[in-house]
Amino acid sequence: MKKPILTLGRVVLTLLVVTLAAVVVWRMVMYYMYAPWTRDGHIRADIVQ
Repeated sequence: MKKPILTLGRVVLTLLVVTLAAVVVWRMVMYYMYAPWTRDGHIRADIVQ
Protein backbone atom coordinates (compact mmCIF):
# COMPACT_ATOMS: atom_id res chain seq x y z
CA MET A 1 0.00 0.00 0.00
CA LYS A 2 2.87 2.37 0.71
CA LYS A 3 4.54 2.02 -2.70
CA PRO A 4 1.59 3.25 -4.85
CA ILE A 5 1.18 6.29 -2.60
CA LEU A 6 4.88 7.17 -2.93
CA THR A 7 4.74 6.68 -6.69
CA LEU A 8 1.63 8.85 -6.95
CA GLY A 9 3.27 11.50 -4.78
CA ARG A 10 6.36 11.58 -7.00
CA VAL A 11 4.26 11.88 -10.14
CA VAL A 12 2.15 14.68 -8.67
CA LEU A 13 5.25 16.53 -7.42
CA THR A 14 6.92 16.20 -10.83
CA LEU A 15 3.81 17.48 -12.60
CA LEU A 16 3.61 20.45 -10.22
CA VAL A 17 7.27 21.37 -10.78
CA VAL A 18 6.96 21.04 -14.56
CA THR A 19 3.76 23.12 -14.58
CA LEU A 20 5.35 25.81 -12.42
CA ALA A 21 8.40 25.93 -14.70
CA ALA A 22 6.18 26.21 -17.79
CA VAL A 23 4.21 29.08 -16.24
CA VAL A 24 7.41 30.92 -15.29
CA VAL A 25 8.85 30.50 -18.80
CA TRP A 26 5.57 31.63 -20.40
CA ARG A 27 5.43 34.74 -18.18
CA MET A 28 9.05 35.60 -19.04
CA VAL A 29 8.41 35.20 -22.77
CA MET A 30 5.32 37.40 -22.61
CA TYR A 31 7.15 40.03 -20.54
CA TYR A 32 10.04 40.29 -22.99
CA MET A 33 7.76 40.20 -26.04
CA TYR A 34 5.51 43.04 -24.85
CA ALA A 35 8.06 45.14 -22.95
CA PRO A 36 11.37 44.95 -24.81
CA TRP A 37 14.31 46.75 -23.26
CA THR A 38 17.60 47.98 -24.67
CA ARG A 39 20.50 49.68 -22.95
CA ASP A 40 19.83 53.07 -24.52
CA GLY A 41 16.04 52.73 -24.49
CA HIS A 42 15.67 52.86 -28.28
CA ILE A 43 14.06 50.21 -30.45
CA ARG A 44 14.72 50.25 -34.18
CA ALA A 45 12.32 48.77 -36.73
CA ASP A 46 13.03 48.02 -40.38
CA ILE A 47 9.36 47.94 -41.46
CA VAL A 48 6.58 49.70 -39.56
CA GLN A 49 3.02 49.39 -40.78
